[in-house]
Amino acid sequence: RNAMDLASPEAVGRYAAERALSRLKGRKVPTCEVPVLFENTLAAGLLGSLAHATQPLAAMNAALFEDGLFLDVPAGEDAGLIELVSVVTGAMGPIAFHPRHVLRLGQGARLTLLDTSDGLAGLGYLHNPVFEISLGEGAEMAHVRIQREGRAAFHLSSVHTAIAARGASR
Repeated sequence: RNAMDLASPEAVGRYAAERALSRLKGRKVPTCEVPVLFENTLAAGLLGSLAHATQPLAAMNAALFEDGLFLDVPAGEDAGLIELVSVVTGAMGPIAFHPRHVLRLGQGARLTLLDTSDGLAGLGYLHNPVFEISLGEGAEMAHVRIQREGRAAFHLSSVHTAIAARGASR
């Protein structure tokens, strides 16, 4: 297909969200921008606790990551549905991105994560996300992944999870 005939990234994102939410009975959450600053010593502690440098994809991710999600759900809280969207719309030459996602759920906390990856057909790129998930005692998390990436894309996701007693990951 011709790239000019494809839907806009906004339309693709809206369609993906509507489809996913209709299946998961999600609720609308207001969008906001929040600045986050980490001291170097704290930032270093956020990486590598579950995904070890002996694992090549995690090591490459740790060396090259520039963004990602850090989510800390307090004990007893139900965070509901959170959608994490990665969209590749085009590039001048080869592209690779390595997001690092750290999710921590306290004792008895709950979360449904909808992890959506979209890319234009025919676009070649490397998507190397690493998820580090820590579930406290009795915490529950559902991780749903939707991938709509072309055949020229390489998606090499890895998930590293630590689950305390009576915790559940599905």
